[in-house]
Amino acid sequence: MIPQSFWIDEYVETADNWVIDGLICPYINTLSGQPKVGKSTFATQVALAVINQTPFLGREIHTKSTKVAWMGFDSGWVRELKSRCGDNAKNSILMQKGMTNLNPSHWGELGQYLSEKYIGLLVIDHLYGFAGDLNLNESQEANKVINCLNAINSQWGIPILLIAQATKNNHSGGMAHSNILKSSARVLLEMSGTARGGKRRITINGNEVAGESISIKIDPTHIELLESAESKESKQERDYARNLRNTQRFFEDARDGELAKVATATSILIRLKISSSYSGASKMLYRWQNAKLIEVTDTGIIRGKNCFT
Repeated sequence: MIPQSFWIDEYVETADNWVIDGLICPYINTLSGQPKVGKSTFATQVALAVINQTPFLGREIHTKSTKVAWMGFDSGWVRELKSRCGDNAKNSILMQKGMTNLNPSHWGELGQYLSEKYIGLLVIDHLYGFAGDLNLNESQEANKVINCLNAINSQWGIPILLIAQATKNNHSGGMAHSNILKSSARVLLEMSGTARGGKRRITINGNEVAGESISIKIDPTHIELLESAESKESKQERDYARNLRNTQRFFEDARDGELAKVATATSILIRLKISSSYSGASKMLYRWQNAKLIEVTDTGIIRGKNCFT
């Protein structure tokens, strides 16, 4: 049977909304990382965000369906998932027993069944249980997995989040096995970090997203976004603007002789309540000097090249 074809100008584009902006696309997504790094916990929080239609790590949810299917393979996965969800699942997670049958037509039937249940996201936890004895480093073997996933995603439009392991000793979270698996996923989420307190890093790569990295704090029932590099940059910009204003006030308020040396210039900062102690004022002047807001010369303190008036 020849697959359907059409001329490019006749193609009617449909809205393929991201499940979660810039994080979970409407196609195949993979989440990889070392064992016990928190992949299933992260995926649970994704599922709960979809169910409750609440922003996830500051990103909007767009899926029309608030129902999620979870296919588990580990022993005890049902109990663990129920424990992580608590009372937040709203009976909207379909607990789907794992399928190890790699016949695409059977997976197509599963896709139809999930579609009839109005499933908006399928989580497969995890690749090893799904693939069974396949050698995933062989392209032909890995393609068997992709064909099954496509039978659900391409035929029935159900987004998939596939949980996988990282390569051995790769603590950056990079996905193991054949590049076929990586290239077939439209978004790769790589989870890393073993710090106490639940701090983790998620690296996001994909066809339609610029590579980025976010820091999170995660525990079995909660996840939050830590200050991002962009936020830090914004804070640095705010700090610089404040220091610039304070430097200008410093020069405007200086009295005769106070700018002759650092020891006397600290009095200005105390008087303006920019600093509460002389030692703190000295450190502040040192930071201003490094930022080129002031310049300390043999004849005293003058405006630095970055101290614009």
